[in-house]
Amino acid sequence: MGEGTLQMVKSQFVGSVSPSSFTARRDLTKEMLAQRLNSVLRIVNRQNRYIIHLEKKSQQLKSEVNVDQGSVIDLQKELIAAKDQHLTDLKTTVVTSVKDTFKTELRSYSDTVQKSSNSGTTTLFDQKTLKSTVKNVVAEEDRSQDFMIFWPSTENRKGDQ
Repeated sequence: MGEGTLQMVKSQFVGSVSPSSFTARRDLTKEMLAQRLNSVLRIVNRQNRYIIHLEKKSQQLKSEVNVDQGSVIDLQKELIAAKDQHLTDLKTTVVTSVKDTFKTELRSYSDTVQKSSNSGTTTLFDQKTLKSTVKNVVAEEDRSQDFMIFWPSTENRKGDQ
């Protein structure tokens, strides 16, 4: 109901209008009521079409959101797979590097021990040489790596008895 319809029945609010509001007015003709009814039906029809349009648009937007969420999930899966592959490659590289370094250092240490025992010296390294070597290695190597020293005991060696 438009403003004119409310004025026609001398009411301020739609809730206060009743069928008797129209029949109480003797000056209202059928023609006037038919025109008002026709106007109201056109307004209701336009509103109904607009609501249907909004419902369709809402469904379309929901569908697009679902597709986008699927794409996000697929991209997250790909990212996780790529990170897993990167971690696997990194682990393989670290393990290989540690094995190679360990083999090289063990051979180097073994060769040094072999040479020292063949030369007949009883002490392999003096304390200053060992400290200097450790300092040099620590300065060159990454400080986040562990460093191990295998040192033969000077007591109860088979060749000393």
